[in-house]
Amino acid sequence: MATIERTSFNEIEFCSQSINCLNEGSKQKNNILEEQNRLKYGAFHVINICTPVCITMVLIVLVLKTVPSYSSTSMNLLYTPFSENVSSTMRRTTNSLLNASIFISIIIFTTSALLLLYSFNCYRFIICWLTFTTFMVLTFFTVTFASETFLSLNFPIDSLTVSMCIWNFGIMGMIAIYWKAALKIQQIYLIYISVLMALTFVKHLPEWTGWFVLIVLVVWDILAVLAPNGPLRLFVETAKQRNDSVPPALIYASFVDTIAEDLQESFQSDKNRKGIKLGLGDFIFYGVFVGKASMSEDCFIILSCMLAILIGLSITSVLLTVYNRILPALPISITFGLLIYFSSELFVRKFLINFAQKQIFI
Repeated sequence: MATIERTSFNEIEFCSQSINCLNEGSKQKNNILEEQNRLKYGAFHVINICTPVCITMVLIVLVLKTVPSYSSTSMNLLYTPFSENVSSTMRRTTNSLLNASIFISIIIFTTSALLLLYSFNCYRFIICWLTFTTFMVLTFFTVTFASETFLSLNFPIDSLTVSMCIWNFGIMGMIAIYWKAALKIQQIYLIYISVLMALTFVKHLPEWTGWFVLIVLVVWDILAVLAPNGPLRLFVETAKQRNDSVPPALIYASFVDTIAEDLQESFQSDKNRKGIKLGLGDFIFYGVFVGKASMSEDCFIILSCMLAILIGLSITSVLLTVYNRILPALPISITFGLLIYFSSELFVRKFLINFAQKQIFI
């Protein structure tokens, strides 16, 4: 009996070890499959987020080359009061830094105000604020853009037709962004808003001020997202704690196309889907950088800067997949782009011009 009991015990132990080995093997197989799916869908979302950024940059370059009024800084914005039309380089640098400081201060104030309102559950005020600004961009800014474009193309059209078209276009955009529409339509409107805002900044920001703004924005984006008490980090963490979603007018998401029945359902579906979300401000300042770079009238520099932005965005997306946390989207792309632009402008361009003058072809 003792022998039989010992044999039964050994058989049971052997079976349990076999089951454990099978479980470990299945776990390893599942981990491998999860890793493969992670890489597969990670690359898919990187392509989905790089494509609209590329479209935004191409549209901005086309408009700047087609509509000359956007290529010339006719008047400064109210928050860039210091002129760069001075003879002294030191004075121009000082005025540019002051303009950039005022511009960044307004961004910091706006971001902090949004965080404060969200912390005190002022959802209606936030929605009204975003709705008003979105409607102004889709109507007033569109009127300015249409008038400048038609004037440059010498295309005659009456004011009544333009007003009706822009009114319907704006209402459709408000419905697509804040209520019910296919995600592709919402994404098209978000790209359009980014292009309009970027063109506005390119037109009204003086040359040196624009470059200083981009440099300061890199520092601000790092602090706002990675600092323990950064406003953007606190905003996202508070939204996660409340199980809320970021308003659709503030982000571009690389999700699969769906149709939401209302705004609440859209927020709820966003929380259940995975994808890369890029702030609309990142789109805008990518466009500002490429717009400023396109002033050089050199196709090589423009293409190099666009490629630098896409490479930086791809690196950021990979880091986002690895660390699985919120990361700033501007620092890598803008820093890489600035290095490419100024190195090309100061060294490569002169090198190519010298080759062309000596009729040397590579």
